[in-house]
Amino acid sequence: MLEGAFKKEDVDIALKYDLSLMLHREHHIKWLMSLDEPYQGDIWLKVDTGMNRLGYTQEQLAEFIKQLSTSQKEKLILCTHFSTADQAGNCKTKQQISKLSRLVAQYGCQFSMANSAGILNWPDSHGHYNRLGLTLYGINPIKKNTLVEPLIPVMTLQANIIALRKVNLGETVGYGDTWQAKRPSTIAVIAIGYADGYPRNAKMGTLCI
Repeated sequence: MLEGAFKKEDVDIALKYDLSLMLHREHHIKWLMSLDEPYQGDIWLKVDTGMNRLGYTQEQLAEFIKQLSTSQKEKLILCTHFSTADQAGNCKTKQQISKLSRLVAQYGCQFSMANSAGILNWPDSHGHYNRLGLTLYGINPIKKNTLVEPLIPVMTLQANIIALRKVNLGETVGYGDTWQAKRPSTIAVIAIGYADGYPRNAKMGTLCI
């Protein structure tokens, strides 16, 4: 469960159903250590190596690992998340790989780094576990397509055209007059909107035909 526990009771539910929880905040550690019996499952610890979103600092990590028993340390899995893995020439990903690799060597544990872009762009990031994300849905996260077979989107959004109308140069369309015709144009009105979950503030061009 990559988001971790939202409340203490979630840890109990994870234990009941044998789910592995990602730990990334200080209270996650407190909840784990406060269990009536020592936790014996996999311990996933997220390390912030540069994403600056979720995860422990190296100092916090060291302090927590000191509290683990020998058997718990044997089930330790260090994890991090890349911020620029979709950019093959960006040295930040190399730095993130290096930071976590040093910690993995220090603690002699398993690790997980690669997201979809990491799997495709950074072979050095492939670990005991790889976390496929966007590509599961048929989205290629890297700018240069190096895939032998193209990815196919697993979902489509479709709606009916319910009207066609002509607008003249300079006329506007829609709420807030957000679109203005740069030439005489034919406009299609599509039966979909915020009542269907399509947000009114979606950027122009988001919906493609």
